[in-house]
Amino acid sequence: MTRQSYNDEVLIFVMRHGEAELQSHSDESRRLTTRGQHESSLTALWLKQQYCRDGIIDNAFISPYTRAQQTANEVSDALTYTRQEICADIIPDGDAESFHAYFDAVMEKQSAQEQKASDSAGSMRKAIIFSHMPLVSFLVDELCRTNTMALFATSSVAVIRYSLSMSKGELLYHYQPSL
Repeated sequence: MTRQSYNDEVLIFVMRHGEAELQSHSDESRRLTTRGQHESSLTALWLKQQYCRDGIIDNAFISPYTRAQQTANEVSDALTYTRQEICADIIPDGDAESFHAYFDAVMEKQSAQEQKASDSAGSMRKAIIFSHMPLVSFLVDELCRTNTMALFATSSVAVIRYSLSMSKGELLYHYQPSL
């Protein structure tokens, strides 16, 4: 079976959570500050203007940590997620290579379903990953097969054009909101 080009490419947004409170009873429960909420909203508006004019993101992969879930909620005020899942592998010390393999498997399965249904002709799918430093840096390097270890400010997002057939992406842009 030949893969159609619209099923091969995915626009991936790797986003770090917004600014979080410095202390909490656990790292997992740290919440966004007011600034973190505002940063996340700015990034969402930028994504909508630049890459998601239809307001739709097909897949959202969200860390189980509170601040990442709150960031995803802030972004969802501007963008709608067709599918979303809490992903225990995308925590600060998660494994980028394992998530990359999981991401490819999810996207391949969806490609097969779309080909069967022929319901998304002509559109490039979009996926967003809400995670943490240092994993966001490792994810960009893993997905693009580079070793740049880019630093992410809070609520910043890397935009990657990703080819499923090559299992490799190209970094298009790294946006950092300014308040």
